[in-house]
Amino acid sequence: MWQSGRADVKTSRRSLTPDASISAIGVRKRFLILEVAHSLREKEALRKAKVYILDTNEKIKVVVVVIVDKKPTPRSQIADADKLCAETDTVHVHVLKYVEGSDWCAAECVVEKLQIFPGPEPKDTFELAWSDIHGGSWDRARDEMGLPADTPRPVCQINFRELWDTARWLSGYEDPYGLLSTWRPSKEGPKPKERIIEF
Repeated sequence: MWQSGRADVKTSRRSLTPDASISAIGVRKRFLILEVAHSLREKEALRKAKVYILDTNEKIKVVVVVIVDKKPTPRSQIADADKLCAETDTVHVHVLKYVEGSDWCAAECVVEKLQIFPGPEPKDTFELAWSDIHGGSWDRARDEMGLPADTPRPVCQINFRELWDTARWLSGYEDPYGLLSTWRPSKEGPKPKERIIEF
């Protein structure tokens, strides 16, 4: 998996800029979009997720929407936009996926309002098969990429451990294992050969 940045995604009516996106090795197009909504209302964020899936000519297969709900700060206190408070703030996730029938397509909710913070580490993980990522035959894609015939069909497992760690860190917990460090593109250094992205 490759983190492919915030480049615009064209829909039939306009261009949208996601907060992040992910591509699969050997596939030039992005298949997963990440949207973090802290100023946008939840209903609007979910509507935007459906636009990504239904209005991009089947290019975007999955949208992960992270809802950060921060309670208003009293006027007497200085707001800290980079901090979370376990007593008042919440973080939860929705995941929408492209599904197709014989004469229809839809944005199906595969994870609905999963609580990330506050609370224990979420155990939910969902998997994306090659057909979810690319929409075509794995055997054909494998041959086009020149991979050996015994190359196993890829499966992308997505969990929310790192997001949970980030929320805890923003509320004052330590990050003892350095889980929050992420690779940032740099013109000076070489790009990594691969990067496993976990939410």
